[in-house]
Amino acid sequence: MKLTFPISAGAGIAIRLPEATDAKTLFGLVAKNRERLGRYLQWVHETQSAGHVGVFLKQAARQHASGDGFHACIEVHGTVAGMIGLHRIDWPNQNVSLGYWIDEAWQGRGVITACCRAMIRICFEHYGLKRVEIRCALTNRRSCSVARRLGFGREGVLRGAYLVDGRFLDMVVYGKLRDQY
Repeated sequence: MKLTFPISAGAGIAIRLPEATDAKTLFGLVAKNRERLGRYLQWVHETQSAGHVGVFLKQAARQHASGDGFHACIEVHGTVAGMIGLHRIDWPNQNVSLGYWIDEAWQGRGVITACCRAMIRICFEHYGLKRVEIRCALTNRRSCSVARRLGFGREGVLRGAYLVDGRFLDMVVYGKLRDQY
């Protein structure tokens, strides 16, 4: 069964596949939030133009076409507010990692939590996966709170596992199994 987009994530919140024309808008959001996002996400420092975003969107389209998950725009009342996606699905082990980011203007309003709920439903019900994980920097309190709020269990800390702007960050691994869904 094919996923139908946009996917509702709650009142006024939708997840939709990005289009090439979204590159400029997404780059604007990255640029506007560069300092905040750049503390935790290595790709932020490498994203220096809408062209860089366009390359990512082409890769994301290939990932979706191959059935290995997808990356999507988060829209709030019709306005692009961020992105959410599945890192490449590990089909032999039936698991995937979920990633997301949002414009600071929408932070703390439940948008990411609502979108993650929708994505978890897709992972377990549509893809039939066994496990979903969220990895976030130990110091990223907001992202860690999202995982806990969604009932993910803290499984451990990967020390010095993620290089961002010349610093190695400790990453917390949170996991949720299908039978906990």
